[in-house]
Amino acid sequence: MEFKYEIKPQKDNSEPPVVYTIQELADVLKTSRASITKLIHAGVLHGLKLGSMKVPAKEVERFLSEYTGKDVTDPENIVDI
Repeated sequence: MEFKYEIKPQKDNSEPPVVYTIQELADVLKTSRASITKLIHAGVLHGLKLGSMKVPAKEVERFLSEYTGKDVTDPENIVDI
């Protein structure tokens, strides 16, 4: 039995993603999946369930803009840093 396969070039990463998975966003923000999930459950970060939980890139931009200069480690008690 012979297997045929095609090597596809890697996806061009010049275009930003439209949505992030929880793991992708955790990697981008250099935090854990649990931290991202906690932010979503607290309503600080808004996601959508599309098979699995995703966060739109525009929501990530809003979150970073709104919460820069804040400690969001405990989403129930956000404080200035």
